[in-house]
Amino acid sequence: MTAKEAVSKELNKLTMIRKYFSDECFKVFTVSSAEFLKSKHLHPENTEIPELQDFLQNLNDHHSETLNYVSGAHRILSLIQRASLRETDGINKALCEDLETNLHCQLDAIRNVMREIYITFEKCLDEGAETSTSSCEIILKSSLKPERKTGSAQCNTAKSVVKNGGIHKPKKGNEINFNIKLSSFLSKSIDEEFRKTFSNEENCGPFNGVINKFSLDIEKLKPKYKDAELQLIFLMKEEEKLKTNLCKKICDSKKLVYMSLTKTVEEIIQECCEKAPQFRGKNTLQNMRQTIQKHVHTFKNTMFEKAKDVMLEQLQKLMVDVVGDLEKNMMASIEPSLKTEDCSIPDVSTELAMVQKLYDELNMLWMHKYPEMDKTFYSKHIPCK
Repeated sequence: MTAKEAVSKELNKLTMIRKYFSDECFKVFTVSSAEFLKSKHLHPENTEIPELQDFLQNLNDHHSETLNYVSGAHRILSLIQRASLRETDGINKALCEDLETNLHCQLDAIRNVMREIYITFEKCLDEGAETSTSSCEIILKSSLKPERKTGSAQCNTAKSVVKNGGIHKPKKGNEINFNIKLSSFLSKSIDEEFRKTFSNEENCGPFNGVINKFSLDIEKLKPKYKDAELQLIFLMKEEEKLKTNLCKKICDSKKLVYMSLTKTVEEIIQECCEKAPQFRGKNTLQNMRQTIQKHVHTFKNTMFEKAKDVMLEQLQKLMVDVVGDLEKNMMASIEPSLKTEDCSIPDVSTELAMVQKLYDELNMLWMHKYPEMDKTFYSKHIPCK
């Protein structure tokens, strides 16, 4: 204990060290490897060697954290400094041209796939609209004159349908959705293609997997542009993040695209639904039926065509938005990392040199385990853990 107190007093005299470190930063251990070896099977804790071993292990851990921190700062400053020098070496200009070429090639490939998808949808919807036009009278009759219902029940159902915009929700039984029934042939015509185009499977993804396959081929560019490795890693992360966000956006939008068929039919039917409930007294049910039938008959040649056109328009808009987002956001990532004007980037050469020096010193310490200590001291007095 006397020896420990004496060492502590000597440490307190080191004013420059005490200025930056508190008492908790210094631990004094009195150890004897000979005593430790003698008593390790009895009471090794009395030698304080276990405490010293734990302390040194923690010191190693903190040293590792410090090295990682300084290493991160070194990478960031290197990125900034390389960016400030890029106009002189021309590397980033060539890299930027390669990335933009890859981007445009990828976007053209996506457009080609989307064009084929659009044509397929258009063909399916043409067939669906034709079938819907020829079958809507049958659908109308079965909806307005349901079997196994009395005249009063049919009247109540018809009133509910027109009152609620084509939807009847009975207290018991299944819901009757007049709009879905009318658009059912349109929906069926694209169901298979829709599932294929907007697949939920991870190994495929939306638009027949073309979004998941999108890539600037950055891995292939790394060997050619070794000095721009940090920028390329940054762009890879941005690419993955963008694709994830786009897939989510497409997932949300596809529901609106699909439901547009029924929504368009509902909007056209709504006009007659507003007129039909006005009938009262005798022949109310018959008058409501005739009003709805006449309205559907009048618009059947244009209603399904409009529903088809609206869906194709929304599908095309989604495609344009996806391609536009890919181009806009990837260019927004490429330009700041490769095209920023020199005047907007600070000169960090002094800071980089300082951090480089610290990094080299810490790395040397890590490699040689504190070489400023006499190695004979370790071997004689501190047993290896």
